[in-house]
Amino acid sequence: MTAYTLPPDLYRKAKTLGRIHFLTNLVNFVYGLFAFWLILELHLAPKFRDWAQSLASNRFVQAFLFTTPLIVAVSVLDSPTAIYEHIVSRKYGLSVEGWGALAWDWTKGIFLFIVIGSFLVWILYGVIRRSPRNWWFTSG
Repeated sequence: MTAYTLPPDLYRKAKTLGRIHFLTNLVNFVYGLFAFWLILELHLAPKFRDWAQSLASNRFVQAFLFTTPLIVAVSVLDSPTAIYEHIVSRKYGLSVEGWGALAWDWTKGIFLFIVIGSFLVWILYGVIRRSPRNWWFTSG
């Protein structure tokens, strides 16, 4: 049995792409922490909560109204790294997706994230309301 090896030029390309992906993941992690810190520092979550409570009395609608701008804010802050990843994917021939298709996929992902996130936030706030002192300790 013989082992498969890449030709030297493809091997160098694969190694370079691997380094780029590693560094991109590292930057994404640090940048993600920064984005969440910025959201906390600007007190956006309490502002979104107060806004949602002022517009609706239904708890699920409040969760939806709270979650939507929060997810959009996180996604917009995350978009520079997503754009860079797309540029690298196109440069290395891993993607042929155009910018319009990327934007449409991003939009669909945001809508799906909002629907699922709203439901999860509604559940979380329900648990918090039921047990305001011990909600973080509740398991199962």
